[in-house]
Amino acid sequence: MSTTSTTAAIAEENGWPILRTERTFGKLAIFLACFSASMATWCFAIGGFVAYYLKAAPGTFAIIAGALIGTLMIVLATLPMSVRYGIDAVVASRPQLGTRGSYVSIFLIYASAMGWSILLFIYKGQAIADMLVTYAHMPQKAAHPVASIVGVLAVFLVLSLIWRGPEYVRSRGPIVAVMVAFMSLVILILLVVAGHDVGVG
Repeated sequence: MSTTSTTAAIAEENGWPILRTERTFGKLAIFLACFSASMATWCFAIGGFVAYYLKAAPGTFAIIAGALIGTLMIVLATLPMSVRYGIDAVVASRPQLGTRGSYVSIFLIYASAMGWSILLFIYKGQAIADMLVTYAHMPQKAAHPVASIVGVLAVFLVLSLIWRGPEYVRSRGPIVAVMVAFMSLVILILLVVAGHDVGVG
C-alpha cells in the first residue's frame, strides 16, 4: 500500500479532511447511492402512504416539496463541509457541540439510518409475502412468518455487502441503482395499466 493510500485510509478513519483525489466515492457513485436510497424510501415507502390521500400529480408534487423542504437544512449544514472541504459531517459538528457533543450527531445518524433500514426490511418481507400469497404459492396464514424470515435474511444480505468495505459498496452502487430504476419502471407500468383497466371498466 502506497503512502498516499495509507494517509487517505487514516484520514477516513479519524475524520481528517480528505482531498478530492483521495475520496473513495466520486460524484457518480454518490449520485447513484442517493438515487437508489431515495427511490427506496421517498418513492416507495412514503409514496405508498401519500397515495392514500392524494392522486398521482398532487402526490408527486407533495413528495418533491416535502423532500426538498425536509432535507434543505441538512444539506446546507453538511454538503459544503463534506464535498468542498472533505470533512466528515460528524467532525464538522465538533466546533459547535465539542468532541463529546459530536457523539449526539453520531447517534442521530445511526438512529435515522437504522430506523429507515428496519422499515425497508419490514416492507421487503411483507411485499414478498404478499406476492407469494397473491400468486397462490402459499396460504395467507404463512404470510407473517415468511415476511419475518425474509426481513431477517435481508439484514444479513446487507451486512454481507457492507462488511467488505466502502470500495466494494461503491462498485456495487451502479448495479443496485439500475435494479431499483428497473423495478420502479415495472411498478409504474403496472400501476398505469391497472389504473387504465379500472377506468375502462
